[in-house]
Amino acid sequence: SNDYLLALVMEVAELVDSTSWKPWGAPKPVDPQNLKREIIDIIFFLVHIMRVPDIKYEDLAATFDSVIENNYKRYTERKPNLHIYGDQE
Repeated sequence: SNDYLLALVMEVAELVDSTSWKPWGAPKPVDPQNLKREIIDIIFFLVHIMRVPDIKYEDLAATFDSVIENNYKRYTERKPNLHIYGDQE
């Protein structure tokens, strides 16, 4: 299980590294295909981590919906001009 956690951390680091995250650095173009690959790698390791404590996918999905809804409300209340989840007008 620690191997999966370490792999997850490394995949998140790879995702961050594939963006222009350094404010002092020159902006670099972001490769959408690479972002997708890194996100899929992250999901892959998350799924493996979920299997260790026997978390049910259905329970996770219900919790996900609730957390996303709450986060969306918090973000849009704090930053009304913020567009997330494809809700741009």
